[in-house]
Amino acid sequence: MAKFEQEIFANQKPIDDAFEKFGFVKQKDVFVFKKDIVENKFLLVVEYSKKQGVSTEVFDKDFNEPYTLYKVKGFSGGFSKQVRQEVEDVLKDIKKQCFKNTAFDEKLSLDIVSYIKKRRGDDPEHLWEKFPRYAVFRRQDNAKWYAGIFNVNAQKLGATEDKEVEILIVRGNPEDVDFKTVFPGWHMNKKHWISFILDGRVPFEELVKKVDLSYFFAGK
Repeated sequence: MAKFEQEIFANQKPIDDAFEKFGFVKQKDVFVFKKDIVENKFLLVVEYSKKQGVSTEVFDKDFNEPYTLYKVKGFSGGFSKQVRQEVEDVLKDIKKQCFKNTAFDEKLSLDIVSYIKKRRGDDPEHLWEKFPRYAVFRRQDNAKWYAGIFNVNAQKLGATEDKEVEILIVRGNPEDVDFKTVFPGWHMNKKHWISFILDGRVPFEELVKKVDLSYFFAGK
């Protein structure tokens, strides 16, 4: 899988019976999906196989030749920016319908990811190749982070347990820290961030209230 596709499908596991429902056609061991994009000027071909993962090709229909500039991030000449955006939109739809996230183990983590996606339209961003289970969420209007889900040792938060846990970090009041349910903001400015261990000690309803408040703080 090329870097362009890797950025979208990081930590994603395929749902085998979803591809044909989406519109893929199975050709031996490869699923193939085709769609005209950019006012029918280009043809997008998406392929998925267990060995190669997801790959894309775009063809200029006027010249019947491959168009590759859309994979060059930051390049905006000609149709490349529009092609890239439409390809990304298709791939994100495929990810939503045909894959499931494997970056997180805890149900609370997955529920929070789903809540943020439904309420804000934001997907988790996995920014560190060495740490695929670290994810952040940022506002679309100003690109500021408002939440993160990470996998760390609980003792790094000041907890007594010596075990790996999934945590939620949000913008919040450090005066709330009690080292039982609320912990200092891990890896962030502890004057403005707090952390929660996602093991059920804080219910989902309270956690998403903190996420919504953090989203508000990030807009200031």
